[in-house]
Amino acid sequence: MKAVTSASNPKKYGKLLARVRPTVITTEDENDRMLALVEKLMAKGDSLTPEEGELLRLLGKLIADFEEEFYQLEDAAPQVGREYPLRGQPIEYVDPAEPVWPSDAS
Repeated sequence: MKAVTSASNPKKYGKLLARVRPTVITTEDENDRMLALVEKLMAKGDSLTPEEGELLRLLGKLIADFEEEFYQLEDAAPQVGREYPLRGQPIEYVDPAEPVWPSDAS
């Protein structure tokens, strides 16, 4: 996809904004609507107009802001990932500097 520039026509962009009506996203339904619009714009690939490119950047920012606020990841507990997921057994950590065979093997 070509780079998005700000060489858009203000009248065309205004009409596009009036048709799409982007807004600050506060619900899942609004987020889904914006994501669907982004998918349609992305599907146009290189045939995106400068106005559509500006809209795409705006929608991306609105979606990112919503997801950052409403989909915050919680910090993982220190013990997460230290057990086998199916057996619940702890993983044995081996010092890579120690040999894996017994030293008194005959």
